[in-house]
Amino acid sequence: MNGVPVNSMATFGNARGSTACVTKVELTISCQKLLNKDLTSKSDPICVVLLQDSASKKWDEVIIY
Repeated sequence: MNGVPVNSMATFGNARGSTACVTKVELTISCQKLLNKDLTSKSDPICVVLLQDSASKKWDEVIIY
């Protein structure tokens, strides 16, 4: 990843498919100069983002490799 932005876009509406109250959010996540913590090979950094559904209030985990 070293300096290369990772983009992820998610859109959440309510479970019934209504288009009222839909919000689009775009996040750009970037990392630089990460330490190599793996002894036998290159490290594989990931980013974990938690998103909350506004209708159910349930949290979903999105993992970006």
